[in-house]
Amino acid sequence: MSTIRLGKNHLRWCYECNLPILEKEECPVCGRPTEEVVLTPPGDSRPAFKHDIDLLRETLDHDYGPGAGMAVIPDDHIVILSKAPSLDRMDEVVIDGAVIASFRYDMGSGWKFVARMQGAYRIGKCFSKGYVVCHPDAIPFIRESKNLMAPGVIDADPDIKFGDEIIIVTADREVIATGMAKMTGPEMVESTRGVAVRTRWYRPEEFRDLTPKKNSWDEAVKANEGVIKRRVDEAVGFIHKTIEKNNLPAIVSFSGGKDSLASLLLTLDAGLKLPILFVDTGLEFDETVEHVHDVCQRHGLQLI
Repeated sequence: MSTIRLGKNHLRWCYECNLPILEKEECPVCGRPTEEVVLTPPGDSRPAFKHDIDLLRETLDHDYGPGAGMAVIPDDHIVILSKAPSLDRMDEVVIDGAVIASFRYDMGSGWKFVARMQGAYRIGKCFSKGYVVCHPDAIPFIRESKNLMAPGVIDADPDIKFGDEIIIVTADREVIATGMAKMTGPEMVESTRGVAVRTRWYRPEEFRDLTPKKNSWDEAVKANEGVIKRRVDEAVGFIHKTIEKNNLPAIVSFSGGKDSLASLLLTLDAGLKLPILFVDTGLEFDETVEHVHDVCQRHGLQLI
């Protein structure tokens, strides 16, 4: 089956400036080469808002101990979420140019921070929960994608439950892998057979620690100003041409989401005050309906 994308992935990163860069292979700020941030299709990325960051930190603190949230996602660093396929909801978490985890919601068990190696290395700085200590003899097998068997467990967080996301470490706190618990913490230590942890991410990676390099969305917008202006001009031109070509009444279909909001704002950039069409299915959140009314009132637009 072919890979489904929303188009070319334009998200790149300058590791010298620690800034997301759109499209350009050379950073507009420092002139250094940029690298593509590889996202799982469809690659539908967006800024993480305060609520997202608070929820991420709360989940990390709960699963790996107090302070884990701030260690993994420090203040004054840009965080991006990219929608990924899942039964319910899942976003890839990007910070400092690295995909560090998937943040997943499962019915019945709630939010889970499914760490990749870059995320596990960050957790490894301060964890006090959610860990399994493996025997040195088990490390080569784990790094060959094998699961961690109970005989290879030296110690484990006693609060680990079946199905928890955990990190596998050595007695010296070196992060070896991430995975899902197949036993409780006490069972891992006491058992002499069976799978203790089903490994997920296990290949060693170079850890780019960019936490001293703070950044902000204001800096990111300034760095990408040229690309943004060009894209806006292209869209405004397309809007004018489409309206002129069809010579029919025009409206903006507005769902209250980020994509249709971008379309709406582009029509304003085009100097148009088009009526807004919102389809209330009866299943909308009250906050969505309120938001639609607020946007129309703010910009003086007719709401249908």
